Amino acid sequence: MSKISYKLFDINNLTEKTKDLFVKQMFKLECGHYPIYGDLFKSSFEKQLLSDLKNNFKFLCVFSNDLLIGKAKVNIVENTFVLDHIFVKPNFRDKGFGKKLMIRVVGYAKKHKYKNIIFNVANPKMHTISKKIASRNLSRSSTKYKYSENVRGINHMSSVINMKKKPGK
Repeated sequence: MSKISYKLFDINNLTEKTKDLFVKQMFKLECGHYPIYGDLFKSSFEKQLLSDLKNNFKFLCVFSNDLLIGKAKVNIVENTFVLDHIFVKPNFRDKGFGKKLMIRVVGYAKKHKYKNIIFNVANPKMHTISKKIASRNLSRSSTKYKYSENVRGINHMSSVINMKKKPGK
């Protein structure tokens, strides 16, 4: 049986040594199943990832027996917790890892008392899951949905969830 664990990575908890290992694992996670990617793409990927870390993005990662199998990329903007995207290795998909990452994202946002959560998801299945997670885990929340077009021509559904407090709290 595999051991599943989760860890949040940000610029504050990565040393130079662990940062290099983190970048290598993230590249392997997202691009390892595409053998056509060479050094040029890897260099660009690493620069973007390090830029994301410097710009306050956080990565909630899921591991199976210490193998990185998925991640949620999040950003914090003015008391709003933004789920930028989720990625799970192809051979680990449809096993609930994306959903569990989303639940942990909501838990983290609740714990740190963010006013809003924004889910930006391209996969319609993940959008449905985000609505269910919000309704189950956020009491008295209001949600707005809108489509936006990204630069690659993929429709993304954004769910903006306002996290209201329970009455009397």
